[in-house]
Amino acid sequence: MLNDEIVKSSVKGVYAEEKKAEEALRKSEEKFRTIFESATDCMILVDKSGRILDVNKKAVEVFGSSIEELLGRHIARVMVGLVSPKDIPMVMNAFLEGIAGRKPRIEVSLKNRKGQVMHLDCTNSLLKIDGKYYGLLVVARDVSEHKRIENALRESEEKHRSLFELAPDGIITSDLKGNITSVNKAFLRITGFSKEEIVGKHFTKLPTIREMDIAKYVKPFFSFLRGKKIGAFEFVYRRKDGTLAWGEAHPSVLKEQGKVTGFQAVLRDITERKKAEDALRKSEGKYRTLLENVPQKIFLKDMNSVYVSCNENYARDLKIKSDEITGKTDYDFYPKELAEKYRADDRRIMESGETEDIEEDYIQDGQKVFVHTVKTPVKDEKGNVVGILGIFWDITEQKQMEEKLRQYSEHLEELVKERTKELLESEKRYSVVVEGASDGVVMIQDGKKCIRKQESPRNYRLLKRRTDQSYTRKNNRPKISPTYKKRI
Repeated sequence: MLNDEIVKSSVKGVYAEEKKAEEALRKSEEKFRTIFESATDCMILVDKSGRILDVNKKAVEVFGSSIEELLGRHIARVMVGLVSPKDIPMVMNAFLEGIAGRKPRIEVSLKNRKGQVMHLDCTNSLLKIDGKYYGLLVVARDVSEHKRIENALRESEEKHRSLFELAPDGIITSDLKGNITSVNKAFLRITGFSKEEIVGKHFTKLPTIREMDIAKYVKPFFSFLRGKKIGAFEFVYRRKDGTLAWGEAHPSVLKEQGKVTGFQAVLRDITERKKAEDALRKSEGKYRTLLENVPQKIFLKDMNSVYVSCNENYARDLKIKSDEITGKTDYDFYPKELAEKYRADDRRIMESGETEDIEEDYIQDGQKVFVHTVKTPVKDEKGNVVGILGIFWDITEQKQMEEKLRQYSEHLEELVKERTKELLESEKRYSVVVEGASDGVVMIQDGKKCIRKQESPRNYRLLKRRTDQSYTRKNNRPKISPTYKKRI
């Protein structure tokens, strides 16, 4: 009896242990199933032959098929039509490596049954049950959005690279330590140095910088590191052939995700502009003495119609000193309409390269006057137009006099017309008297000629002449008929 009780107790204990083990296994399977089904990654369970044993919801969504269409099929057959034929060997090779105990990782692009294109990052690992290898668990993560961002970033970088390389101005970048990280083609063309001679060097060691100028660049660099903004500045640089040239730099910071990672400078060669400015200064020096000793108003502008200088006569009109005009434009002194007219004249003359005489309005002491302006393009030693020289003087009195002369001329013309009308009327009256006279009528002028002015029928009878003739005699005496002579 005692033994039976011991046996029964032992059996109950074993049964209870089995029930506990079964319950633990059930819970473990439920936990695995929950994880399996709720995973955001695609999970596929295949046996050693490659036949699909199970898939989760994400796998069904990715493949665009039902569970029934996937279970029991070989993974290679499932992939046909979904992935590119050239990628199927890569998929199968990854499967074989997984069976061999390795853990390969591949990226596959597929087009599912719904026509959606997806990019999957795939890994696999051997699955053990009771110490035996049961098959492979394939985990595929949808990286389509990551790929889209990656492609957009690559396209952006390619676009930036194209702009960087094709920019007409030189561009140079550095890290936070001042080491040069890149230069574009324009920088190499401007300086004449190769990429190998620039990239990787600290900016203080660049062959383009003169030793005497290094200190000038170190201070702005450290100001940049402290977050201080620096505007554009001009500098002298050395070309590879040893010649010196002028440049203009526009520095800025480089940022990634809001964090400063380096610096960039856009460099423009301004050597020709500097030469033009120097030519203007030399030209100004030549004419300064002349400018200050003539009564006319004189000014000099650059190619942008910005004043460079003027003489004192002109400065007095503008209520400034002559050296205060530099950098100003016509908009600073005249109404907008008049300023635009002056600037349009400047552009036309600089483009044509020809001198012009212009009579135009001008504001002096708040009053509108009339001036005669001569504008001529200023050229450098190569014949290039670098500015414009203007000379003008007041012709208001001359214009007023011309107006008075015009009015007087019109008045004289009116008087002549009136006098002519009076003479014609007088002649008409005289003709009536002559035609009706009973005596002969002749006209003697200057004591030399006897001219028929108006001849009556009686003249014709006494002088024996046709009425349409005039006559003269050597002794200035007319031929008179005997009858009329006797009567005289």
